[in-house]
Amino acid sequence: MRAVEATLGQIERFPQASTCVSDNVRRAVLRRFPYFLFYALEGGEVVILGCIHQQRSSIHWPINDH
Repeated sequence: MRAVEATLGQIERFPQASTCVSDNVRRAVLRRFPYFLFYALEGGEVVILGCIHQQRSSIHWPINDH
């Protein structure tokens, strides 16, 4: 949970620093755990779309939802 909170803090401070994976969706990497945190920037807000293990197939990634 601390890794998620730390990543959320990083996203809050620098929302456009993470890798852009589609038009509106970005992917942040959790430290010490092999997970991606997917989020979108909508109207000045960060919307969390999912937290998915890095080894999961990309079909499970929420890049087509927005």
